[in-house]
Amino acid sequence: MPTADSFTALGKGNGFPFCVTHATEAIIASRQVYPGGQQRNLRLDGSLDEIMKIFWNLYSLRIEANLEVIFDDGSTNTASMDDTVLFDEAGEIEDLYFEAYGFYPAGVVDFVNKPLDRCAINTVVVEGFRFQPTGDGSNTFYSFFPEFYYNTTSDNYALIFDFQIEIDKFFDPVGTFRDVYTSNEGLWEGSIPAKTVNIFDTDYQLYSEDGQITIDSITVTDEYFNYS
Repeated sequence: MPTADSFTALGKGNGFPFCVTHATEAIIASRQVYPGGQQRNLRLDGSLDEIMKIFWNLYSLRIEANLEVIFDDGSTNTASMDDTVLFDEAGEIEDLYFEAYGFYPAGVVDFVNKPLDRCAINTVVVEGFRFQPTGDGSNTFYSFFPEFYYNTTSDNYALIFDFQIEIDKFFDPVGTFRDVYTSNEGLWEGSIPAKTVNIFDTDYQLYSEDGQITIDSITVTDEYFNYS
């Protein structure tokens, strides 16, 4: 387990260093669906402690999957992926901060290895709080953009996030196949492959955009910092 230095954050009096959006259940539910009916965002409901744990303590998501393709002649072959996904480095977030305030956040911001630096995330830059692939994921892109809400209807918290896996893998002996599994369901549900994936102990459906690659099995493991 990774270890981070302990710290105390005053925040905004809500457990986060930015003002969490207060919204009714109806408004939060509407954030899951884009105009036209395609569901873009996934949702996780939880207590303040549960949602804060993801913000402050989450270190990585490990994505393991067995993949299969069907070639034009009807034969099949398989490939596997095992990627560790970490919080993005600071570059784009620092730029957003500069655009909003005219100066960069103090010090070196490193969301991967220093949860203390997440104190620099605020309402303006929270959308830059993203993940990127590491390890053998050079040809695989992951998207995880969280939005944090306080539900005024249930007096609980909600995390709204999009999640997609862009797969670019070589399948012997034919070549490279590309597909995207995404939380969008409106355009592809029922027509090409879908897979249930468990993220943060909650089951979600991901849908293939291209139908080229079938996910035979997938595991997403969330890993958290321990504090010294």
